[in-house]
Amino acid sequence: LSKHAFIKNKISVPNTRYTHFTVCAQICYLEILGIADIPLRRLETLFKSHEDFGKSGYELKAKLRKLREVMNYLNRMFPNESPDLHNRASVVSIYLLVSELLGKGNINGREKKLRTFFAKFMQDLRKEIGKGVNAKDAQFINYQSATIQGADDQKSIKMRRDILLEKLYSYDPFF
Repeated sequence: LSKHAFIKNKISVPNTRYTHFTVCAQICYLEILGIADIPLRRLETLFKSHEDFGKSGYELKAKLRKLREVMNYLNRMFPNESPDLHNRASVVSIYLLVSELLGKGNINGREKKLRTFFAKFMQDLRKEIGKGVNAKDAQFINYQSATIQGADDQKSIKMRRDILLEKLYSYDPFF
């Protein structure tokens, strides 16, 4: 999965110290088991308990198919490397957003719309955070906090996903 075109060519997270592998392990964990704390020991447990994913049952295989479907969608969504995908939290967050949307219905053909939304979201986030103590948008403040502090814990992951969903619904009610 860490060799998937989306990971290799579209994210701007440097692949030092197995960063791409870690992002993929986190995404796998979240897709298979749901939003939870994802410290390294839990990722290790997941892989040890599923040493041969190919021999897994139907339910797990369905989740792995969805994982590939989301990764393929993200690869189409971002035609080039995106500076907005510059840390693990942003990659995990956009993955969860697309996974949620694909789980609710057909969003094929909306890749450009989602990419535009995400770029605007990240731009607005940078602007709001740049205001420092004068920042007023609680969702952006909370999103940034959930990216910096405890980015791998359940509360932060869920908060980022929920804020992205809320902002997306405001941006385009179709979703």
